[in-house]
Amino acid sequence: MISGVVEYKNIRFDFEFDEQYLRIIPKNESRDIFLDEFYPKNDNGSRSIIDYEIDSDYLIGHSIRDNKVIFILNDKYISTEGLNFKDIVRTPLIIDIKYYISCIDDSFTDMVFYCDELNYIYNLSKSYDSKINSDNSISFLIKNINDDSSGQSQYSIKGINVDLCFGINKSISYSASNLVKLQSYIKLHFNVMDNIMLLTDLYYSVLTFIRYLTFRVNISFDKIELFNGNNRVGYFCSCDKYNLDFSIEIKKKCITYDYIGNNISSIMQDIVDNNIYLEHLPASFSYRNLYTHAFILLLTSAFQFEFEKSFPTGIEHKKHSIKNREIVKEKLRSIAQESNHKQAKIYERLIDRVDDVPLESYILYSLKQYSTIIDKFKNKFIITDSNESIAKSLNECRNKLAHGVISYKIEDKLLPYFALLKRLVYIMQLKYYGIDDENTLNAVKRLFGDVF
Repeated sequence: MISGVVEYKNIRFDFEFDEQYLRIIPKNESRDIFLDEFYPKNDNGSRSIIDYEIDSDYLIGHSIRDNKVIFILNDKYISTEGLNFKDIVRTPLIIDIKYYISCIDDSFTDMVFYCDELNYIYNLSKSYDSKINSDNSISFLIKNINDDSSGQSQYSIKGINVDLCFGINKSISYSASNLVKLQSYIKLHFNVMDNIMLLTDLYYSVLTFIRYLTFRVNISFDKIELFNGNNRVGYFCSCDKYNLDFSIEIKKKCITYDYIGNNISSIMQDIVDNNIYLEHLPASFSYRNLYTHAFILLLTSAFQFEFEKSFPTGIEHKKHSIKNREIVKEKLRSIAQESNHKQAKIYERLIDRVDDVPLESYILYSLKQYSTIIDKFKNKFIITDSNESIAKSLNECRNKLAHGVISYKIEDKLLPYFALLKRLVYIMQLKYYGIDDENTLNAVKRLFGDVF
């Protein structure tokens, strides 16, 4: 619980904050200003109870420890805990908070993110060398502070250039079992700024990146440090709550830096520009293999989005196929010209549909284009059906669900096909970013825990 004083429109409030909701009560000296702002008088002198909306994205206060606290709002509308009409001034106003910042300075140049998943994405073994001595003892040498940092990746967000790098923090541990504490981190560096809302965008870009690398949404940071130069000046905190996956075996299932290190800039830029489909990511590890109607529709949407990105000109049709399409369209135009107005409209819609390509064709084309990688996963799932059969089955299933056939039951034989499609989406994405076949294969294998 954090308490202190927050100010809004020259009204000073006492506050209590439980890391989700901010409860505020005006100080006595602000009573009249508060009433006029939040409960304006009617013509007859009575006061109105209105749905009050805060006209700011954040509120600034000071805790009793005299740290500045910046509350970034999740919902600008204020609610109350049972309005006391006899003393409305003493009724706490409740504000839903999304993020908060505790700081001693509100100018920043760096954000540093820590979470358990990063210890596996950027392996802690990069921070030390080990060897077996002649007497069979083992020696460990901790590397210098900069020897285990990655190269810089760059991306831009709302006109701000950002440098991203991975590193490993080393500190002395007072635990009986660990003498040295190692923690991997992601560091963002940018020109000094005081744009509070841009920090939320930077936070979300890194959060989304780690979600992508782990194929799950429930990522929570242990801490996010804010720096101005070499001085740590505060912490950025999220109020989002997730049911976390604590298993080490789960955390190991991720795409590691070693596979994508040279391509992070492109991935981060697409995350910022919303040019990578991630709506199908499951809430947690336990939902990875749960093929609900909703998930299948999102998964096939992810495939179509990534297909159009990877093959912007579409499927390369053979000359005779193109010629046949043109013949059909020409015949339809001829019939439309000889028809009445309503019939002509129908023929025009048919002409527009001649060049439509079904999902089945996209899947079949992709299975062939990425066969050197995807065939290894087909063998892993013991899929002996032809690519044509796989593509047709997935297309039929998607169409049933897309047209609202809620009684449709997904057959067990389709489950390996959807498992294959999940991997195909990642293969398409990684290949789009220029990652070679070997690293793409190993990245997807590690992400899904596939062994072959």
